[in-house]
Amino acid sequence: MKITISHALVLSILLFLSCHAQVKTQAAKTSTDELHAGASAYKDGNYKEAQAHFEKALALDPSYKYTQLLIARSINSQYRLGDHSPANLDLARKAIAAYQKFLTLEPNSDIAFVSVAFLYESLRDDSAYHQWLEKPLTDPSVSNDKKSDIYTVLVSELWSCTEKFTYENKASSLNNPDDKQRFDKAKQCAVDGLTKVEVAISLNPKNSLAYEYKEQLYRELAKLARLEKQTNDANSYDKEAAAAHLRAITLKNGETETSDEVTKITGDAALDEVLQPHPKLRYLAAPIPIPQSP
Repeated sequence: MKITISHALVLSILLFLSCHAQVKTQAAKTSTDELHAGASAYKDGNYKEAQAHFEKALALDPSYKYTQLLIARSINSQYRLGDHSPANLDLARKAIAAYQKFLTLEPNSDIAFVSVAFLYESLRDDSAYHQWLEKPLTDPSVSNDKKSDIYTVLVSELWSCTEKFTYENKASSLNNPDDKQRFDKAKQCAVDGLTKVEVAISLNPKNSLAYEYKEQLYRELAKLARLEKQTNDANSYDKEAAAAHLRAITLKNGETETSDEVTKITGDAALDEVLQPHPKLRYLAAPIPIPQSP
């Protein structure tokens, strides 16, 4: 059979395309293998090894965006809370940078956003923490529910400011100028907290945690009023606290219990396991003490 130049050219092109497809498939398989090797190492607690596998996977297939999130998570897991050594603090900053890089690929990722907030908080970088936390509040693409949760976290800080004063000054007469100054600050925190909690509730009327903090803020105002011998105001605040309490209970009773199932992010069970537990914005809120039994 006589092969013309045109036939030879066509055969060459087909051979090239076939080889190119095989190479691409092999690269994809290798990338998947590295991802699963990383997931296995992570499960065994070998976070640095997991990071190395995920970085190899990224080099082999840069198009798979979740590899960047897995890298961030593996670096984050190497960071040890409470260890203020330069090397450990550098891990926190590297994890923040890795999460932020993923956010350029998926801007509305809750797991990346909340993880960065937790890291800033653990670094005690108050300015960076609040700048990061409040950034979505002016973004029209962010859901009202998420904004409501952010406001609730901010409210919890203001409640904590007030609660600290009332806890430490249960029998204060406010005759000391320093006590009066701290009293005024505590009262302002409560007032500001009530302003923000109403915003949180307006954004998500079913935010039970916002109502819990609303209750606590009114209880703190009642304590402050009694320190000032303002009994009528204190009683009024107690009524507002009781109403907020009832609303919080009603909403909580209507909430669906959180499932123990793995949150699906990547669609790959082994990789999704790496991203558990999925941090929640509400976990950043200052915890409300459980009332002591009389």
